[in-house]
Amino acid sequence: MVTLNNFFKYSDLSGVICLESASRINNLSTFPPLPLMLFTETKKDRALGYLNFYTQEEVDLRYTIQAGVNLHFTIPERTIIDLIRYEREDRFTFECLEKYLRSNAKDKLYSVAREYDCMLQVLDKLNELDFWLEEQNDY
Repeated sequence: MVTLNNFFKYSDLSGVICLESASRINNLSTFPPLPLMLFTETKKDRALGYLNFYTQEEVDLRYTIQAGVNLHFTIPERTIIDLIRYEREDRFTFECLEKYLRSNAKDKLYSVAREYDCMLQVLDKLNELDFWLEEQNDY
């Protein structure tokens, strides 16, 4: 069986585990951990069918934690910011936001949002979260 820990053993795998995969590592969601989503500088051909690569000219290592030799994953705040910036599915983003806010203040989230110049997007998503939660309670 393939687990996320297996990925950390690949010395040639480099990049940042991100988006939905990072939300699972950070216990922000119940999203299945595969396929693994990875920001990377070069897309490598792999026999592994469970990797989704998002190629970038330079991989941004800010707000990450090192998980392997050349492998990092985004911290919870950066994970949420990336979900918002890359306009991932709303229901999923709201689930992560709700879980994050249960045990964290917004200050660090705001700090990372300012760093990525997306404070308005984050504030909009937080406002939308209230409506989403109301809808969930109606069912």
